[in-house]
Amino acid sequence: MTTSSDLVRAAREAGLNFVSQSQDKLAPETRALHRRVLQAFLDTGAAPTVGWLHAQGTHLGFDPEAALRELAEEDMVHLENGSVVVAYPFSGVPANDSVQLEDGPLLHAMCAIDALGIPLMTGRDGVIYSTDPRTGQVIRIRRNGTDWEWSPASTVVVAGFARACSTAAEACCPHVAFYASTEGADAYLGAHPELSGAVLDHAEALETADLAFGSLLYTSESEPKL
Repeated sequence: MTTSSDLVRAAREAGLNFVSQSQDKLAPETRALHRRVLQAFLDTGAAPTVGWLHAQGTHLGFDPEAALRELAEEDMVHLENGSVVVAYPFSGVPANDSVQLEDGPLLHAMCAIDALGIPLMTGRDGVIYSTDPRTGQVIRIRRNGTDWEWSPASTVVVAGFARACSTAAEACCPHVAFYASTEGADAYLGAHPELSGAVLDHAEALETADLAFGSLLYTSESEPKL
């Protein structure tokens, strides 16, 4: 059985950290801006712009450029063409994994684990939509309270890590995906011996997603309020 600790260790060996671990190291002001970015995705489904980010930093009373540099250095938020393209778990552009929370806009996730992390970090019900990258089979995962319905029930998650990549978007996201069967997942990893990783069942995938993203929206007393 693969545990979240196994995946944390594999990620560290690949030079990566889970987002929750990186967030813990941020300056309080940067952490507050990071949470505003995540909340903006949740509220609108759209990628925040550089202008919006600067306005938020100014409103919070600190240098937004310094905060954005810190977020990029910690591999948490990346910008391209004037807007956010990466803010794990969110993708600023359409992706293979999307999430429809109840009473919320359609959201795009960076990968399968990130998609699972969105309902977990918000505590909201919703539906994850994806396709098996090998067969094109439609995959749907519904959260209703503590219940998760996986369709097909045989769905698993490949959690792969490529070495010698500078960001999780490069090292992990292309290799972290829902597969409709264990056979398909094993075939993918077998065809890519350069990857470290594992095939995760439902419980393992949810545990990993919760560890990576479950605490991202929590605010301590010492931080600027959202």
